[in-house]
Amino acid sequence: MAALWAVLGGIIAMFLGVIGLIYWWAYFLKALAAMLPVVFIFGGAIALFIGISELRDSLRSKDETDFSDFKTEDKEEKKEAEEKPADSKEKSKKTSKK
Repeated sequence: MAALWAVLGGIIAMFLGVIGLIYWWAYFLKALAAMLPVVFIFGGAIALFIGISELRDSLRSKDETDFSDFKTEDKEEKKEAEEKPADSKEKSKKTSKK
C-alpha cells in the first residue's frame, strides 16, 4: 500500500511541477541561466581532478615497469657469451691442428 501512495505522490508532484513551470517560466529561465556558471565551475573542477589523477597513474605505471623481460635477456646473453669463448677455443685448436 505504501508503494501506491508513493506513486500517487509522484504523480501529484509532477503535475504541480509542470503547472509551476508554465506559470513561472521566466523565473525558471533566469534560475537556469544563473546555474550554468556554477555547473561549469563544478564540471571543470571534476574534469581537472580526473585528468590529474589519470596523469599520476600513468606516471606511476611508467616508473613501475616490469624489467623481468630484460633480466631474462641478460641471463641468456651471459650464457651465450660464456659458450662463445669455448667454441672459439675449440675452433682455434682445430685450425691449429690443420
